[in-house]
Amino acid sequence: MRKNCVILACIILITVSCGVPTSESEKTEFNFPLSQSVVVQVNHDIEKMAISDIWVAIATPSKLTAIDITSNTTIWTLDDFLLDKDSDLQIVDNALIATTYNEVLVVDEAGHKQSINLKPSTEDVVQLVGVYKNYLYVIRGANWNLEVYDIAKNTYLWETWAGRGQTDVFYDPQTGVVYVITSRSVSAFENSSGKLLWQQQANIKHSSFDSGILYLCEKTDNSKTYDFIALDVSDHHKELWKKEFSVGAGEEIYQLSVIQNILVATTRYGYLAIDKNNGDQIWRTNLVVDDIFYNKPVEFKGILYAKGSSGKIYAISLIDGSIIGYKLLEKNPTFQSRYDASQSVFKLDDGIAVNTNKTILIFR
Repeated sequence: MRKNCVILACIILITVSCGVPTSESEKTEFNFPLSQSVVVQVNHDIEKMAISDIWVAIATPSKLTAIDITSNTTIWTLDDFLLDKDSDLQIVDNALIATTYNEVLVVDEAGHKQSINLKPSTEDVVQLVGVYKNYLYVIRGANWNLEVYDIAKNTYLWETWAGRGQTDVFYDPQTGVVYVITSRSVSAFENSSGKLLWQQQANIKHSSFDSGILYLCEKTDNSKTYDFIALDVSDHHKELWKKEFSVGAGEEIYQLSVIQNILVATTRYGYLAIDKNNGDQIWRTNLVVDDIFYNKPVEFKGILYAKGSSGKIYAISLIDGSIIGYKLLEKNPTFQSRYDASQSVFKLDDGIAVNTNKTILIFR
């Protein structure tokens, strides 16, 4: 009997030491709907990235590299490239927009590069705020001025004071109007001239724009509540609806995006889905997911995909916010800031892309 007990104890010890999951949360994959199709290997830690369906641009320490996705070969490399840490890389019309602290570069897939003729100044680039086909919006200097450039003509157009804090820019090509949202105000400018069309004061934390409607997330006097507001900018910025939402202790809202008919707010512990037509809550995931989120999810074939700081990528139902499945990509991910590429999911025409410390993974 004693011998049998010893054997049983050894079996249990071996089972535990082999890492057999003892709970659902310890599984590395569960019901994930996409399959891994491409792995792009990188020799250094990935700090930032931008990706198209053909190629990917990767910022590693002091280097910027473009890689062909299909052949997994390097197309071009820019050495001694010190990326502005607060700016994202963006690929627009098959050209990469990248910023250093004193330069904004446009580099096409073949490696031909052009430097934007920035307004003469000794001030550093603080952040690339937005790129909309022919127009570029960048904050420069200690005063945090937002400068507007015509990319096609490579010329400076105008500027306005943005100030410290979150700044969002939304250009509407249908009207030629650009909306500048800062932590202090919401403003509309004629994009070609910089003429101020209207402005209203507000304590805006995050914003999004879709089909002539500005969606705003405003912090209230209560540290745990936010007002969500929809403004019809085509009708004298008429307020369509305003709803208040609360968050838990230690929680805040980091991002705001529109996906189909849903306004999605990124909270620390999950996502809040709001009907963009009336402001009513549809679902919330933070009661289900035990992880930390900082970036926007992306939608692919009716499913939301989001990556947590744990290194897991989640498939989330767009209908009710339930977790469809997940996949652990990396057990100890490098996490430098909430805006890192390592926290993002990138949407492709036929799938999604994510990265680990030294690899880019494409799922289809």
